[in-house]
Order: sequence, then structure tokens, then C-alpha cells
Amino acid sequence: MGIDIKYLQRIVDEVLKASALKDITWSTLALVLTREDQGFANAGFYYQDDGSATPFYVNSNEHLVLSDMVQDMQQEITRQGPLQIQQLLVQIQQKSGFFKADFEFKNHQRWDFNTTDLEPLQALLKPDFSE
Repeated sequence: MGIDIKYLQRIVDEVLKASALKDITWSTLALVLTREDQGFANAGFYYQDDGSATPFYVNSNEHLVLSDMVQDMQQEITRQGPLQIQQLLVQIQQKSGFFKADFEFKNHQRWDFNTTDLEPLQALLKPDFSE
């Protein structure tokens, strides 16, 4: 399966414009988009150079745009086969603009934010652009 990079680039560009990140200093971020009945929910962390993480989400208007973009990408994936995106992890490095994406097609709770202890999830999602 091949996914045209333009779908991911549009999602990254939209995340970078998010009001939740306006006037905030961050070095990397991780955002998880999770399939729900009416689109995709989102939650993530932005990370400082010192490794500290702060939870964030993209607000409702921007969220609808992101959800539509993931739906567009899903339509392209569906044309290639029966896979359904359950979750999409997008990691971005602010300084370079580099990004990575990871798709989950089976487990819609792989990166689960419905927990009282977010530290393990912060560590799991923390982007590593040293490669």
C-alpha cells in the first residue's frame, strides 16, 4: 500500500497552524488522531528541549478540518484495499519541519489517552528525529 505524501503534508501543515500551539515554544510534538463514530478525535503532547511534555489538542473548528483530511486519506487507502485507519500518530520537529507518521489499522486504543497516568504515553509518543 502506498500513501501519497500530500495527504500527510496537508495534515502536518494544518497541525502547525493550530491555535493550541500559537505563541508556545516547543521542539517536537506528537498528535494522535483516533477514529470515532463521526470522524477522528485528537490529543497529543508538545515537548520542550528539556524533555518535558505538555498535553494539547486541536480545537473544534481546526479539528473538523483535520478529521476531514484524515477521511480524505482514508478514501485513498480504501481504493487500495480494505484497511481502515483506527489511529494515526503524527510526530513533528518544529525547527526542521520534519515529520513522521505511524498508522494503526487494528487497535483503536494503541495510543490510549483515556488513562489517569499519562507519563508512559508521553514517553511512548515522544518523537526521536536523531535517525
